[in-house]
Amino acid sequence: MRLLRRLRPPTPLDIGVSVAVVFYCAVWFFDFWRVSTDGWIAVLTRPSKALLGLQAFPLIVVSFLYGFLRAGIVHPFFRAEYRKWLERTHWSRSYPLPLGPIDPTVADGLVLVLITLASTRTLAPPLLPVSITILGYAATVMAASFATGGRAGPFAIAVLLGAVPQTQDHPYVLIAVFAALYVALRLDLEATLSRWPWRISFDPSFKIDIDDVGGVTAVSPTTTSQRRLGWPYSRLSPAPHSPVTTREDRICLTIIFAWWVTATGDVSDIVGRFPLALVVLRIVRLLVSHRPPISLWGRLRTGRLLIPGYDSAFIAPLVSACCIFELPAIGTSLGWPTPIAFGVSAGIGLALLFTIPPRIEDWTLSGSCSISSRFDKRVYTQL
Repeated sequence: MRLLRRLRPPTPLDIGVSVAVVFYCAVWFFDFWRVSTDGWIAVLTRPSKALLGLQAFPLIVVSFLYGFLRAGIVHPFFRAEYRKWLERTHWSRSYPLPLGPIDPTVADGLVLVLITLASTRTLAPPLLPVSITILGYAATVMAASFATGGRAGPFAIAVLLGAVPQTQDHPYVLIAVFAALYVALRLDLEATLSRWPWRISFDPSFKIDIDDVGGVTAVSPTTTSQRRLGWPYSRLSPAPHSPVTTREDRICLTIIFAWWVTATGDVSDIVGRFPLALVVLRIVRLLVSHRPPISLWGRLRTGRLLIPGYDSAFIAPLVSACCIFELPAIGTSLGWPTPIAFGVSAGIGLALLFTIPPRIEDWTLSGSCSISSRFDKRVYTQL
């Protein structure tokens, strides 16, 4: 029993894995019932493609969730109370973490072996679920490292992750990439814990803040560097908001995303459109939280179709969207491979979105707009 307790992962996804196993077995028995005239031999030797496809989906989902939550549940960065408790107890890197290690254990290796064996009964490549598990784990470790001041480690891990899709058909090369990722993740995790105690400008855990009267609620990441001045003083405060990323960070992230799009190969035309989501979010944020000085009917009546002080904020998202839509066709017409054309267009589109002025913070204080409190995460409405 003690040996089994040691082999058990410190953060197992008992409910998720159980549901996936039940779904996996249900699909398998349904396929047996469908070909019951041939019996068990037909199911074991000639499973249908529908069976293999349905079994691959829960396996991939559970693989990602296991990797993502494996580090997220025990990482102090994502648990505010746990982090504060460690700060009060003067914890240091020389001591083990009370809730269990963040780095992979022997039990995690056994889970990866079981995932690999289960993937042999699906349409997925043998090492694809393992790659998805490592992706989820790496995403959690990179996010914590980046938010606590790490840069070289997360960027190196992101570059190595881009090589995983390109080596799926070469198992030995893929295993070498996995080994390099393991080393990079261990070094980055050690560097993150060595920076303890962390100085972070926001609390990544979502909270519900209720005042003494009980009439004010706000669901948002708590910003530690900004006081709760109330509406509208929080938005008009001269104290600058400390951004999570600098312009240099955004340029590096743009290059890494372009590399990821290029590495996806056949699905690069789909992945390359993902920056459009950022464009849409930017436009929605501008329209919802910043109202124009006059309405559309007012523009038509007065002849002021363009208001530079307000419309200038929409130049960056519109130019970025045009690049993401048009540059792939130009690249393919010049003879570029499709993944490279979509990767370059996505990188240029993101770079323009991040660099074209004005900055939203400056435009909020000096632009021709009226500030709205709806969907504003920095606003705590005082009733």
